[in-house]
Amino acid sequence: MNEVDARIIRAVGDEEGLSFSALKKKSGLSWQAAHEHLEKLVGEGLIRDVRGGFPRTRRLYLTEEGKKAYEGIKRAEAAERAINVDYIIGALRARVKETTSYLEPFLTNAHYAGLIDQFVSSIKSVALTPPPEGEEEEGFIDALLLFLSHLLKHRGFREKVAKERRLTFLLDLDLSSVQLTDEDLRAALFFGLVYQELRREGKV
Repeated sequence: MNEVDARIIRAVGDEEGLSFSALKKKSGLSWQAAHEHLEKLVGEGLIRDVRGGFPRTRRLYLTEEGKKAYEGIKRAEAAERAINVDYIIGALRARVKETTSYLEPFLTNAHYAGLIDQFVSSIKSVALTPPPEGEEEEGFIDALLLFLSHLLKHRGFREKVAKERRLTFLLDLDLSSVQLTDEDLRAALFFGLVYQELRREGKV
């Protein structure tokens, strides 16, 4: 299975009953490319192409074999993200250890031996989709540390974290229902979430 086939199976698996026109839009393929690869996947028994009704419609569904392929594609994507996440956790731990290492000369008491290593090892998981790449990874680490700094500078919140012995943050930004083109959505993300901060920094 090539990358285009996987893209089509992913799109149909994400939305059973997907129309052919919606498939073209979600996969970013031309009519001819989408048609050729779809016919191939139908022939291989991975997708059912259901046509009928008035006006005539064309709906796409995964077969049982197609669903297995879909789950395999999702597992492969998760594994690919995990590689990035592992890198980010390692880099984040290294950064935290570096920024807290100045405390070591003061931690001579046996009670505090290995405190920094224990603290750094408490970073268990980081998830970000889509995964950052290159400079984005460094930017993500910087932003995460800044976010934690803003939270933990409040004594009351530090006390809560110390008592709970856990700090978990989850943000799921689901933009699937936003009726904007990719270009307009990029602009909305910039002006809604980035522009004000750049103004504060005097960069715009």
